[in-house]
Amino acid sequence: MDFLIITMANLIWILYSMSEGIREGFFNYFKLLSKRKYKSEEIEINKLFNIQRFLVLLTTGGIMYWTIGLYFIPFMVCQLLMFRFFFRRTYDKTINHLKLKEILVKNEDENLPKIMDKNKNDLVLFGISAQIFIYLFFII
Repeated sequence: MDFLIITMANLIWILYSMSEGIREGFFNYFKLLSKRKYKSEEIEINKLFNIQRFLVLLTTGGIMYWTIGLYFIPFMVCQLLMFRFFFRRTYDKTINHLKLKEILVKNEDENLPKIMDKNKNDLVLFGISAQIFIYLFFII
């Protein structure tokens, strides 16, 4: 039962991460086509995106807490590490599909840590392997 809950929480988080990449890709596409240029709006929308991510993570964490107890905390940390990988893959695919990559290069995400860009493959590998390790040695 625990394995099923952890797997479902991971699938929900991965699908959410991928849908966020698609949504932000389309959002940036239409933002660049818009004639409005307000810096305060951009800050507000980024806060909204982060609140939505936090709520989805909190929901999946709550479900895991209800079934496996306090072991949900390392799983949530691992899910956070996996977010950037899946988000970035679908974001890049969306931008490539919309043929807008050369315009968005100058408007790259300045607010995201640069270390996450360099190590996104390592972080997703660490997140997945840490979840397997935690499940095998602590929950079973």
